[in-house]
Amino acid sequence: MKWLMPIPLMALCVLVTGCGSTPDVVVTDRAGAPVAGASVEAVAHSINYTPITTDEDGQVELPQRFLEVKWLNVSAPGFKKAHVDFTGGKPQTVVLDR
Repeated sequence: MKWLMPIPLMALCVLVTGCGSTPDVVVTDRAGAPVAGASVEAVAHSINYTPITTDEDGQVELPQRFLEVKWLNVSAPGFKKAHVDFTGGKPQTVVLDR
């Protein structure tokens, strides 16, 4: 019976934190290096969602949204801003130019 204890804990980990989940967006430079600290703003037809900052791996997960995201506005210090179509594929890579 003790061997059953890890199963609920693993299920809770997946439900609460999304253990090992694939990010929605990965931001890189032209060389393929991740861009940490980039701002990713999801945009729908009638709303711009609050920007999210990429982690040290250049990744973000977009929060739950009530309107379909159509575009992404991505910016980072030292890079040109990017406005790209959101494909919905995970992960979507956005490449920033200097």
